[in-house]
Amino acid sequence: MGTDLLSILPAMVVFIGLQFALHELARRFVVSATVLFVLMLSSIPFWNANLDGWFRWAKSISVLVPTVLLFVARIAHRRPHPKLDVFEGKWLMWVAYAVLMLNIAEATIKDVTLGNYWNSIVGVIVAATIPIKPRDWYIERDSKFNDFLFSLPTLWCVLYTTWNICFVYGERTEFTAHVFSILMVPLAYSVIMKRPDLWYSARVTTLASSLFFRSAYDVVTPYMDTSSWANAKVTQTFGLINLALAFAYLGYLGYRKKNSKTQVTDEPSQDEAQPTPLPHSESGVHSKVG
Repeated sequence: MGTDLLSILPAMVVFIGLQFALHELARRFVVSATVLFVLMLSSIPFWNANLDGWFRWAKSISVLVPTVLLFVARIAHRRPHPKLDVFEGKWLMWVAYAVLMLNIAEATIKDVTLGNYWNSIVGVIVAATIPIKPRDWYIERDSKFNDFLFSLPTLWCVLYTTWNICFVYGERTEFTAHVFSILMVPLAYSVIMKRPDLWYSARVTTLASSLFFRSAYDVVTPYMDTSSWANAKVTQTFGLINLALAFAYLGYLGYRKKNSKTQVTDEPSQDEAQPTPLPHSESGVHSKVG
């Protein structure tokens, strides 16, 4: 049975706190986190009772498997070993990119099948504006946490969040509060903590853990059931609002691109220009994935 926001708000706050703590622990104890996610993945035989349809299976597996790979890659950068050299290749960057693209594509296709066309267009825009330059994706080396960092624009993170919430609201309304709580963790890194480079790390960690619990035994949703919120008109209106935000974001990107070209024209010649510093991270030296 659905319920009102005030009655589920405490559960949402607790869940957000737990997810944030999980990500911070995963940053600090990468080996233990890797073992934990491997155990989660090994529980696949027990998922059948809680997963229905291709979308749930595809989403759960397509997130958990790459999450394990990314954590192993962090171990490889923290404790270099000849057998782990393969995890320092550029293929890992493309795996991380593919995971994000697949996550968006799965939801966008589902939006289309449900008739949520406005939000599906937003999904295409979100996917098309993911930065794909190798320099934007890297794992820190010789640093405190060996984080997997991805230089995402904060506005992109905001657009992804509103798009995803709208998708979940239209697809499985009962999960809206649950997914909203999950999305608040990576968004907090981007907007509040001013660390959008940690958005991806927080997103895959919290998404993988929540998908595991929902697949194996859903102990979260019963405390945050929002099925009574379902409203087709709200879904369409939400999609239109997201579409307006997406077009505004495209306009912003176009303005920045045009402005950067103008600045390049006004800059001194290459002989006079100063060398560009490497991307800065709070922990020091980094190693590019690619």
